[in-house]
Amino acid sequence: RHADEMLAQVKAAQAEVAKEREEKRALQSKLRQVTLENAQLAEKVTEAATTCSKAVDKAKKEVHEQYKKELATLQEALDDANDNVESITLDKELADERAEQAEAQLDALRDELEIAQLDLATKSEELVALQQQQQQQQQQQDGAAASASATADAATTTTTTTAGAAA
Repeated sequence: RHADEMLAQVKAAQAEVAKEREEKRALQSKLRQVTLENAQLAEKVTEAATTCSKAVDKAKKEVHEQYKKELATLQEALDDANDNVESITLDKELADERAEQAEAQLDALRDELEIAQLDLATKSEELVALQQQQQQQQQQQDGAAASASATADAATTTTTTTAGAAA
């Protein structure tokens, strides 16, 4: 009986060992399946990370290119603005110089005008004085001619009277 019990215990132990081996095989199979799924997920994650990294790199490159284009455009606009400012500044300086020259010419012309007006006033006074002299000379000549005519008339009258008396 003891042998039967032992045999029953051995069979029970063998059944338990067989059960544990079956559970172990099932666990190992499940472990292999989980490991395979894990590897597949890791591969998908790696692919997604690579795709993501490529997309990020592409976006960075596009943004960098766009930045360079915008920077070049802005630099060109700034250069144009600086050229315009320089041109306007030069134009202003030239206009200021021309204005100064025109102001100097205007001052010189004003001075010449003032001198010419003074000369004109002097010439006008001289002309008036000459006209007065001419009038006086004319009056003197007219007076002398009238005197000479009166003297000639008187001489003719005297000659006629003297000739009539002598006759």
